[in-house]
Amino acid sequence: MHLETSSNLYGVTVNPFNRSSTSGGSSGGEGSLMGLRGSCLGVGTDVGGSIRSLAANNGLFGLRSTTSRIPLMGKTSLKIGSGHVQGTLGPLSTSLEGVKLFMKTVLAAKPWITDPGLIPIPWRDEESYFQSDGYKKIKIAVLWSDAVVNPHPPINRALKEVVNGLEAIQA
Repeated sequence: MHLETSSNLYGVTVNPFNRSSTSGGSSGGEGSLMGLRGSCLGVGTDVGGSIRSLAANNGLFGLRSTTSRIPLMGKTSLKIGSGHVQGTLGPLSTSLEGVKLFMKTVLAAKPWITDPGLIPIPWRDEESYFQSDGYKKIKIAVLWSDAVVNPHPPINRALKEVVNGLEAIQA
C-alpha cells in the first residue's frame, strides 16, 4: 500500500502546497480539499496510516480511531477476506475542536446499540482526566525496535528528542 491517492479516472491527487508531493492516502482528495480549507471536517479511512499521513501532509488534525469504535455499517470492506487487517474510519479537521466534535457526536448516538460489534465506550472530554491536584499522570511507552525492523537514525533521533522533552517537563 502506498500513502498516495490515484485513480485511472482522475489521476494522482497531489499535495495542495507542493504539487510534486503526495497529499497522502487513501482519502487524498479529502485531505487536499481540507488542506486548502475547502472543508472544515471530513472522514477518512485508515488501515496503515492514511488518516495520519493526510493530517501530516496537509496541515490538518486527524484521529485514527480504535478499530470497532466508529460504525462501519453501510460501508464496503476495503479488502474482502482481510479480516486480520482491520480498517477504521476517523475524523479529519482543520482544528482539534472539529475532531472532538465528530467523535463526541458519533459516540453520543451510542452506535453500539445497533451494531453490537462496536466497543461500547462513550466519548470522554478532557475533564474526565482531571484530578483535584491537576492532570492525571499519563504513561508513554517508546518501542525502540521490534527486533525485526530497526528505525532509521533520523527516526531514533526524533524519538530521543521527544523522550528528552517529556522528561524535561516531567510528563
